[in-house]
Amino acid sequence: MQLEVEIEGDALSGTFIGVLVARAAPPAVRFQLLPDFGTAILDVVATPSEVTGTWHGDAAAQTWRGGDDDPPLSPLLLFGITLLEQHAAITRERVRGSERGPPHKLHLRGCFPATEVVAEVKGNDVAAREIRRGYVTWRACTHGDRGTVDAPGFALRARVIEREAANDLDAGVFRLSPVR
Repeated sequence: MQLEVEIEGDALSGTFIGVLVARAAPPAVRFQLLPDFGTAILDVVATPSEVTGTWHGDAAAQTWRGGDDDPPLSPLLLFGITLLEQHAAITRERVRGSERGPPHKLHLRGCFPATEVVAEVKGNDVAAREIRRGYVTWRACTHGDRGTVDAPGFALRARVIEREAANDLDAGVFRLSPVR
C-alpha cells in the first residue's frame, strides 16, 4: 500500500510518501517513510513479539520485545504498535471487556506486550483505537482510505494512494537488513 503521510511533530514534520506491507496471519507489518529522493527516513517492522526500527543515519536498528531491558519509548515503537493494531484481527482471546455505547468499546490486550487498547466499534468496523504503552497514550482513527494518529507532540494524517494485493510475500520482507 502506498500512502501520503503528513506529519507534525517535535522531531519530524512534512509530507512524505509511505509504503506499508501488512500480513494478517500471523500479524506483521512493515512501514517505510520515504523522502522525495534517497533512503528511507524511517523503517519499522512489527510483529506481536518484536518491533524493530531505524531512523535514517542510525548506526544500528532499535528492537523492543516488551521487556524491562527495552530501549526507551520512541516514535519508531509507536509507529510499529499502531500499524500492528490496525492490521491484526480482534480475537476473542484479546477481548478483556466491553462497554455498550455509543460508541461500543472493546477493551483489548494489545498485540504487543504491555500494550492496552480500547477500540471504538461502529457496525462491524473499528473506527478508532486508544492505545497505551508505558506512560504514553495515543489515538488512531480510520475512515475508509484515510487515517489519523494523535499523540503528545505528534500528529499524523494519512491517505491511501494505491493498494495492491501481495499474496506471495516472502517472510524476509518483515525483517530489517543490518544498518550500514
